[in-house]
Amino acid sequence: LDVGQDEQGVPFIVQEFLEGRDLGDMLKEFEFGMPVPLALNLFLPITQAMAAVHAAGLVHRDLKPENIMLARVE
Repeated sequence: LDVGQDEQGVPFIVQEFLEGRDLGDMLKEFEFGMPVPLALNLFLPITQAMAAVHAAGLVHRDLKPENIMLARVE
């Protein structure tokens, strides 16, 4: 939501607070892999979001399950 530097010159990033858990945590629940319908429900929106990011000329340099938050948006 914002970036800047504090009074001492330390850079900071302000991000939205999301209640939920990360995809890496969820993946630990599946002993034999995630069921295909659930995987599609999760990964199609993720790939669409990344396509939009790339179309805007941005690159996510640390895309991994632990950096994907699963949160309810109401």
